[in-house]
Amino acid sequence: MSGDLVSLRLLLVGAVDGAADLWRSAASRAHIPVDFDATGPSSAKIVLSQGGVDICVLDGAMTPADVASVVKSARRQAPATLVFASLPPERARPDKVDGVVPVPANATDADRLVALCIRAKMRTQAI
Repeated sequence: MSGDLVSLRLLLVGAVDGAADLWRSAASRAHIPVDFDATGPSSAKIVLSQGGVDICVLDGAMTPADVASVVKSARRQAPATLVFASLPPERARPDKVDGVVPVPANATDADRLVALCIRAKMRTQAI
């Protein structure tokens, strides 16, 4: 068994302050260290181009053009950043995202969604 410290970097894109606060708080309570950052679409492309982002969550309020542009930036990295869209149930899944998660309504929802994102990135290996 390795003694390596595992941590992830999560980037939230396009969320308003209240939603960003929910995600930020949930990331701070995650079972592994999560380096959390929230930014707008233009800044996200710069952050993604620098590499090291494991998970990118796109807020449902983003325009389709911004979503496509950020996803394209995330896909340029190796390994590719895992991209989720956080959307209300009535919204269609954007092209080329890895998955859709609901918009968190409270801290419990946000905790569950951060844990889901972590599990998606760090698959459990059966022995």
